[in-house]
Amino acid sequence: MYWNLTAPKATKPTTITLNTPNDSPFQQYKETEPIRVVLNLSSLKANQQDAFICDSNDKNTLKLDSQDFKFDNIFPTNSEQNEMLTVSTIKDLFDGYNQSFITYGKSNSGKSDTLFNEKDGLIRLLFEQLFKKVQSLTADNNNNNTREGNNILTFNFSLSMMEIFSSEKIYDLLSNEYTKDNPILKSLKVHQHDIIENGIKGDKHVKNLSHIQIASLDDLQKWFKIGCQRSSAIINAGTAKEKRSNSIIISKIHLEQVNPKDQLYKLSTLSFIDLYGIDKFTKKDIQLTNDEMKKLNTLMSSFQNLITTLSDPKSLPYTSSLYKDSALNKILQDYIGGNSKTTFIIPFPSPSIIQHEELIEMLKFAMGLKSIKNPLIMNVFGLNLQKQMLLFIKSSKLREENCQTKINYLQSELALKNKLLEPVATDHHEENYNDESSCSDKETIMKLKLKIESLEQVLEHISTSENPKSKTETNEHDELLKKLMDKCEDVAKLQVEIEAEKNTNSKLKQDLKYSASKQHALETMNLKLLEQLQNQEKECKELLISEERLKRELASAENLKNSKAERIVILERAIKDYRAFEKQNTILDATRIYNHTT
Repeated sequence: MYWNLTAPKATKPTTITLNTPNDSPFQQYKETEPIRVVLNLSSLKANQQDAFICDSNDKNTLKLDSQDFKFDNIFPTNSEQNEMLTVSTIKDLFDGYNQSFITYGKSNSGKSDTLFNEKDGLIRLLFEQLFKKVQSLTADNNNNNTREGNNILTFNFSLSMMEIFSSEKIYDLLSNEYTKDNPILKSLKVHQHDIIENGIKGDKHVKNLSHIQIASLDDLQKWFKIGCQRSSAIINAGTAKEKRSNSIIISKIHLEQVNPKDQLYKLSTLSFIDLYGIDKFTKKDIQLTNDEMKKLNTLMSSFQNLITTLSDPKSLPYTSSLYKDSALNKILQDYIGGNSKTTFIIPFPSPSIIQHEELIEMLKFAMGLKSIKNPLIMNVFGLNLQKQMLLFIKSSKLREENCQTKINYLQSELALKNKLLEPVATDHHEENYNDESSCSDKETIMKLKLKIESLEQVLEHISTSENPKSKTETNEHDELLKKLMDKCEDVAKLQVEIEAEKNTNSKLKQDLKYSASKQHALETMNLKLLEQLQNQEKECKELLISEERLKRELASAENLKNSKAERIVILERAIKDYRAFEKQNTILDATRIYNHTT
């Protein structure tokens, strides 16, 4: 086994120049696998866990408010979770599959501790198992070399770490420009480029991100600890916007394997992502201004909208724009909807830190994650044309098996539909579609079988040929073989394009049918609106007539009021005159009485 024993430097990992999926004459078959979602109940006591899991026969279903939430696994403790996840992860990683673990949930629920705990954290355990596997493979390889010759099995490791804040700033935690006096570095940018790295073209990368060459387990643990310490230093030196509650740490281990004996080259990555919590932040929580708080909540909402959209199959054609909403969404495209076996770890929060409605929403969000399927490619490449052809045959057989499985599913679905439903016109349309799909898949399988058989014959001829060939004949043979592989690749591409066109045609028919029904609904709605408009016009006319009548009554009342006011003035004047006359008579009577007495 080869180890890079020089001092680790912050450089890009060294790679071998060879055919990758983007320049190889063969494209590997993409299989799809749903995102795995596990629930961690370690924050709850045993009696609390039993209250949620009521069915002893199904330990992976959580019951809450008469609703069932089925997870891939529900773990009562961290140790049980990590033990189960580690075994399959290490195997798939060395087989050439990218692996990623993402923690998501309520703040202070233990999601960061699930990854980073130094005693039973998932990262520590996977680091140990990763190098145990290397030692095991190295020992087996050394034994085989003793008997069969010198075929050195090579492993190259590198580590990268970055932290993303809600302010869209991205910091390289392993940068050689870092100093204690200046922990806040220049923010990096996310961009899409065509450099082939990790075996995949067009992945999302962070420009100028450091990659540390790793030589041992101690070396890996040392640099990982340095990255975590630098993260704390950045937070302590930063503003309120650089706080742990609104930051995301992404750690990635790159593994390269070269096996000269089997003529294979494998690339894979192991990633850990600690997302911020689901909490809606307020100005009081983290001392942010109103604009900063709104931006943070908007970024969180954009991530949740991405997951909600991806979980709906009908929305898949419109998801590309959602990845551009934020730097986080761009980076997560590699793990959610990309070439990775992704596991979401959801820590179940203590009832004291989460409201009931918020808990239900979190569980529904987790169920949406399970609906997302990632297209997977085993990142294994041949070191020569013959090995590449063998890998292509294996990939073609896998595709054939998947087509046959699809045919069996469609046929069983059709049989069940015929058995349970009466034949109607709409069912005939669906049956014809299923029949066409089955026939198309059968034709694809027949073509794949013929292609596989011809390639196997060529390989058999190559392997069984005992007559030595001249260099010229060998070159001619290799040239013919390459032309044959190019033709096979062209046929495979044409078949994929035909299938894509058929799927597009089917979708267009469905869209047309939907548009027709929508148009009919709009026409019906339009008639109802016209009827309502006519009724409203009639009511308006009645209101206008009523208004004219009221105006006349109001004018009559106004005239009556004026007439009464005039009469009141006349009466007041008469009363005034009468009182003056009475007063004058009283004075005259008093004068007469006085004169009479005297």
